[in-house]
Amino acid sequence: MARESAGRGGARKGSERKSSVQRGSTQKNPAGRSSASGDYGKKSSVQRDARKQGSEKRGADKTGSSRQSFAGRPTQKQARGTYKAMRPARVPALDFDDDSEDELFGAHWRETATELAGGSYDYKYATLFDLIEAAKGKKNALIVALDHITDAGNMGALLRSAEVVGALGALIPNKRSAPVNEAVYRTSAGAVEHLKVAREANLANSLLRLKEEGFWIAGATEHAEQDIWHAPLEGRLVIVMLAEDTGLSRSLRDTCDFEFKLPRRGVTQSLNVAQAFTAIAYEWLRRTEG
Repeated sequence: MARESAGRGGARKGSERKSSVQRGSTQKNPAGRSSASGDYGKKSSVQRDARKQGSEKRGADKTGSSRQSFAGRPTQKQARGTYKAMRPARVPALDFDDDSEDELFGAHWRETATELAGGSYDYKYATLFDLIEAAKGKKNALIVALDHITDAGNMGALLRSAEVVGALGALIPNKRSAPVNEAVYRTSAGAVEHLKVAREANLANSLLRLKEEGFWIAGATEHAEQDIWHAPLEGRLVIVMLAEDTGLSRSLRDTCDFEFKLPRRGVTQSLNVAQAFTAIAYEWLRRTEG
């Protein structure tokens, strides 16, 4: 009995040692598979290195592709410039009769407008003395003085009307006025190329200088008492035009010899400044013709 119990005890100890060796030699890896402890340690480290190298390679490829994709791409400013250069010229259709002078003007207008599609317009301003020189020896002469006309569309349309009726030119201030740019050129249909536009620092002083040369200064304002039919719009005349939302300044009102307004019968308070000047300019032309 003693030998049997000893033998069973020795067998249990042997089986325990065998099972402990087996437990030490085999483990469960994170994926749930059995693997030898030494091999699993080596494989896991190799796999980690491979995954790390793969992620680094993918990151490098991604960075390289993004650099390649952005390397040749133009900036937003360059893209806008390319679009403007490729944009077709918006040249209005003009009809001209058989007169050669009109045909030459039409050809020059279309050629210049086409060139402006990809560049800027550089207008060469006249001076006050250029206007005075052009008026010498003329009994009837018209100059339009513009103040607070900041809209390029109104400026261009107004200068177009001035050129059509044969005005000597226009007078604008350095500030509070739209410059004669590409937009003004287009809305005037090229008329600014045939009209002297003087740009002066002080509009009131320039009007006083024109008074010394025999010009009458007339202020067009809806607040005037007399209408255009009773205003003396003959001879050498400077018409002062203001934007619809502004009135004549005190310095300009003191310079004016008289004021007048266009009559109205409807509900609308006033005309657009370009429309108003067109009506005034043709009344001046009607009185001075012949």
